[in-house]
Amino acid sequence: MPGLVRGQALPPLLVRLCPPLLCAALVAAISAASSVAAQPERIGVTTAPAATVHFFPERDAPATAVARNESRLGAEIAARIAAIPVDVGQTVPRGAVVVQLDDADAKLAVAQAEAALNSAKARLALAESQLARARDLQKQEFISPEALAQRETETAVVRAEVANAEAALRSAQRLLEKTVIRAPFAGVVMARPGQVGEIAQPGAPLVVLKDAAPPEVSSPIPADLADGLGPKVAFEFVTPTARHALRLLRISPAVQTATRTREARLAFVKEAPPAGTEGRLHWRDPRPHLPAELIVQRSRNGETVFGAFIVEGGRAKLVPIAQAQAGRPAPSPLAPTAQVVVSGQAALQDGQAVNTAAK
Repeated sequence: MPGLVRGQALPPLLVRLCPPLLCAALVAAISAASSVAAQPERIGVTTAPAATVHFFPERDAPATAVARNESRLGAEIAARIAAIPVDVGQTVPRGAVVVQLDDADAKLAVAQAEAALNSAKARLALAESQLARARDLQKQEFISPEALAQRETETAVVRAEVANAEAALRSAQRLLEKTVIRAPFAGVVMARPGQVGEIAQPGAPLVVLKDAAPPEVSSPIPADLADGLGPKVAFEFVTPTARHALRLLRISPAVQTATRTREARLAFVKEAPPAGTEGRLHWRDPRPHLPAELIVQRSRNGETVFGAFIVEGGRAKLVPIAQAQAGRPAPSPLAPTAQVVVSGQAALQDGQAVNTAAK
């Protein structure tokens, strides 16, 4: 007998052969069987709360302990090097003399400027005295207003000469100060390219000084990991012989085009290794991740989509995960209470009815 679908009438021959009650029962049975056959097949899956499958992967990146300052100290004037009272490897305090230039010419310039200033001050005293006398005479009308104005002008000119002489003296004194090069910070002498007796040229390095303060750690962090880092993340600087706790200072907002990284600067919490020490920066990613085996690949609207299945209302739902890749863990977009499919996800389709069992 050909199959019947729900709602279809019985063939006329069958109606004539069977009693009315039997025909009604037969129609009901066929309709029920058709209804069961039309229901989609349910797949059994196992689920677990997302909070129980989330994990926080360990990360690392190359890192170096770098000095906060490393200065190449040079002369600002051309002069003979009289002395370099420091040696390579020596630690010097801030303000210590590291290079002494010949200051004979500078001292002569100061003496000349002082003499010029004293001469100008003497002329100013005479001019002011003559001006005061001229004012008294003008009140008594012994001299004309024009003569008084001339005295005032002469005094103003001499006063300007005094100001110019004072500026020349300060310039000469500043030149004398430049014959002494001092350490701008407490540091270690790394090199002394200058030699006693040579003529120092402006800008040429004479002493290389590295900051003795505790160094910072510089590390290139992959750009896709940098945004999730903050002061609450625990960092460590790991060398073959030690591990040092760190705290995050700042992350550069600029991305290095060639490496797609952003520079992170961190400070040592306690003791620090010497500047120049190389190691690895270790931390735990603060973003919850889903294991690689829970990431599935499906096609949606002609495009490949990576994501994870959850169960809502008895049906599977594919939650896309941006930047996910096959075979690799990915940051989780799921709420901690979401029911994640942890078994049976390989054969699932988005929207498929499922029978669930808790893990």
